[in-house]
Amino acid sequence: AIGTNAAISACEKGGQWQFALDLLGNMPRTKLLPDVISCSAAISACEKANQWLIALNLLRSMPEMTVSPSEITWNAVISACEKSGIWRTAMTLLRQMLSSRLAPSAISFDAAISACDKGRRWQLALGLFEGMSQRGLALTAVTFGAVLTACTRRAQGWQRGVCLLGAMCGANFEAGAHEYRALADACHEAGGAEVAELALLHDLHDYAAVRLFVPFRVGTDSPARLEWRRWAIPGFAALF
Repeated sequence: AIGTNAAISACEKGGQWQFALDLLGNMPRTKLLPDVISCSAAISACEKANQWLIALNLLRSMPEMTVSPSEITWNAVISACEKSGIWRTAMTLLRQMLSSRLAPSAISFDAAISACDKGRRWQLALGLFEGMSQRGLALTAVTFGAVLTACTRRAQGWQRGVCLLGAMCGANFEAGAHEYRALADACHEAGGAEVAELALLHDLHDYAAVRLFVPFRVGTDSPARLEWRRWAIPGFAALF
């Protein structure tokens, strides 16, 4: 089975998910028994190809092969659902994983949070975020980014977004353009956008971060832009 497992893994890395499935399906015919490595590699191949339903069906068929899913297996299926925005199934899988003997990792939670973000389920995303902290799991930049963008999708979500950005920076993670764009959009949609944006700008001390944020929503001649130029550190506003 070692050679077949290596071949399935090669198909996974090469994006050949159909070949990976063929190899897995042919194993019993050649009197080889699939193991957790075989199944996980085939599921990962499906995950990378956005074939979430096939990945899910493979997971469900593993007991018939007398194979128990590993953490890697579960994470691959949850990630497959996340990539396709299937948040309900991702949440169900995480709950099933919680009820199994395997404890979900930060990767498991990150994938589920990202799925909730894509499904605009900010409350679920925030609940998972808090659950990670309670379990003592290490929060990552992916964790913060996903829950931040999820929260900014709701009405008046920019306030919580600012808090999460502060926590993200406090944990020594660097926010990117995606996070700042989400905050800028939330500020704009909240009404009184320039006041909200200016409040956020006062909290940003990273030159690159400010440079990312300002052009999205603050107009060239807007009061916020003029105020920004007035109080900015000498030479700082010249970046814009």
